[in-house]
Amino acid sequence: MQALFVKSAQIVYYLLSCLLNDRIGDMNILQIAIDAEKGKSNLAHVLEVSPSTISNWLKRGLPHMASRAIKEKYSRQISKAIKADQAAKEVA
Repeated sequence: MQALFVKSAQIVYYLLSCLLNDRIGDMNILQIAIDAEKGKSNLAHVLEVSPSTISNWLKRGLPHMASRAIKEKYSRQISKAIKADQAAKEVA
């Protein structure tokens, strides 16, 4: 029982650290959102910004409010990416 609690705590810590740092392994949440929308232009349309804004965010990083909006809208896809990254690390 204690081992299960420790494992759960480690997973929660990993999830929180990934979400707070906008990175999941080698991917970031912006790339996950781009993949979910099948391209930068589609994501730009959904977020009501220009496609060049998405490109700038990829180069320079996400502003805080954009990061919050993406985390809220794409939480399911982010969770799947985190779990896949965690599984890949366990295998390696």
